[in-house]
Amino acid sequence: MAGAIIQPDPAVVVLEAQRLGFMGISLSEWDTNVIPQIQGKVEVGGSLVSFATLETITGSPSDGVVYIMIVPNVGAGTAVAEWTTVAPTESDWDESKNGWYNGNDRWLPFVMTKSGSNYSAKGRIVSKQDVETILYANGNIVLGGTIDGGSSLNIDGNIELNKGTNADRNIEFASDADVLWDESEDEFYLNKSLKVDNGIETDGVKLKTKVIEIGDWNMVLTDFVIVPHGLGSDYVNIRNVRVIIRHDDDPKHFDLAGVIIFGTAISGGVAQIDATNVTLMRIIGGQFDATTFNATSFNRGWVTITYEA
Repeated sequence: MAGAIIQPDPAVVVLEAQRLGFMGISLSEWDTNVIPQIQGKVEVGGSLVSFATLETITGSPSDGVVYIMIVPNVGAGTAVAEWTTVAPTESDWDESKNGWYNGNDRWLPFVMTKSGSNYSAKGRIVSKQDVETILYANGNIVLGGTIDGGSSLNIDGNIELNKGTNADRNIEFASDADVLWDESEDEFYLNKSLKVDNGIETDGVKLKTKVIEIGDWNMVLTDFVIVPHGLGSDYVNIRNVRVIIRHDDDPKHFDLAGVIIFGTAISGGVAQIDATNVTLMRIIGGQFDATTFNATSFNRGWVTITYEA
């Protein structure tokens, strides 16, 4: 079977230009892995080709990414749909015909992956400038170019960014914030701060960080201070606590659990963690048991807590 080339009545030839590039083709089995059939109408080189019923796409392409071409036989008044492994490119776009052409044959804007009798990853090419921009049957979009919107982009799923073989795989924002690909370091990086509400996951563990001011602590008068952490029952998920202490004149910062300068004694540390508080303690006679750490109305430093989300 083949599609029919419809010859218009001379009275409507003047309407030919209005259907230039017309593409009214649909494929069966769009959401399955079964080989599809073709149906509908498409304009090819000035003629309207009609597949009135579902028809088989001819050819036996090799496994891999495959495409569909309409091959007309104007003399016979017919046209067939054929499989091809040759991909259209931007240079194959014919502005005068409003379609991708190889001579008189027109590519349809469909792409899929063949493996034996399995036809999967079915998609539709949506940009004449970039044939790598594809809308897939499962709702995914593979973008060969740029998403440029004047408002919000809402995605219920994942954005997958492949580094490719060059440094042009970037996510760009309207401001001067960018996610950039560093070819020399083989990694993406963000040139602005990143806010993450639900933790950062590495090696299967999702971690969050919380920074809390210690507040007043006259370290000469009292050898401990209690700092509320606000985590409630999540305190059992705390995996690390780091404490930075400020000198009264603030010329230097110190690790509460660090060693005395030029010495080896520990100066203090985290005494305990419960459902409400983190208790900090300094060692009697240590470097923090000094008048340079006794100011009040003064934030003595910060507690940084890392915990599993």
